[in-house]
Amino acid sequence: MSPKQEWPVAVVQEIEGVTSYNAPLRTISTLIPIDSVKFGKDCIELHNAIIRKLYKMERMRLGDRIVGTKSSTHQILQNQGLASELKEFSFLTKEDQISVGNANAYKLNESVGAYIKKNYQGSGISIFGVSAMDGYHSMLLTYQLKDGKPEFTLIDQGPATSFLTGKSVFFTEASLDSNLSEYVRGLQNKRTGKGGKYEYPANIGLYKIYPGTPK
Repeated sequence: MSPKQEWPVAVVQEIEGVTSYNAPLRTISTLIPIDSVKFGKDCIELHNAIIRKLYKMERMRLGDRIVGTKSSTHQILQNQGLASELKEFSFLTKEDQISVGNANAYKLNESVGAYIKKNYQGSGISIFGVSAMDGYHSMLLTYQLKDGKPEFTLIDQGPATSFLTGKSVFFTEASLDSNLSEYVRGLQNKRTGKGGKYEYPANIGLYKIYPGTPK
């Protein structure tokens, strides 16, 4: 990960400006038993909206997936020098074997929280894009020190991280890792491909989003 400048802490207000109304809307939509009725932004739409707000570019072109294609949001940002390479974290089964697919995924093989803390530049706020299971779900993650104490905030469209606020706050790397593991573990029955025959890859992808000017 390149030693780039962190974001000013004031950008938290920019992020909250995008997320504050979306989470309640999405939460309400999950309670309506009609698939065609959805309020608010989904996970990648919200992720992209936050990025556009950070760079103050409402028409910034971003992807319909967070990772995995040449036109993904991560690849678009990286091509412009605005994002790091993708760091992938694998999963272990209950028997401590590498879990290739999500059916047996149980816990992270490496700490996401420890990796973030290790690469923190010491002031401001770090912002990351987070992919679960090769883009099945998109999240934003921030890290900062408050009064010298670590604070991780995981943000998405609402129900996946928390019911009404769309964010969950963690004060240790272990609690963040546990939450990410629990999320993937809860999707062990999800399948993809034609006829839903195939497992999703068991991984968490992480990329750092840098301050800068989009090209």
